[in-house]
Amino acid sequence: DHRINAMRAICDAEIAHLLNQFHLMRSYYNKKQLDTPLIDFLKENCPNVSLAKATEDGEYELEWK
Repeated sequence: DHRINAMRAICDAEIAHLLNQFHLMRSYYNKKQLDTPLIDFLKENCPNVSLAKATEDGEYELEWK
């Protein structure tokens, strides 16, 4: 029980940390950038990154060119 509770607490803390990082990252961009489709944004701002289909269920991965 203690191990399971500890693992859940760690998982919850990691999720909270990721959410905070996403909120912080989002605050760096203006409305126009946030409204831009991801592919267009990557082409314009990250020319050395491309999207690659990773799985059959439609998930994508970022790859360095």
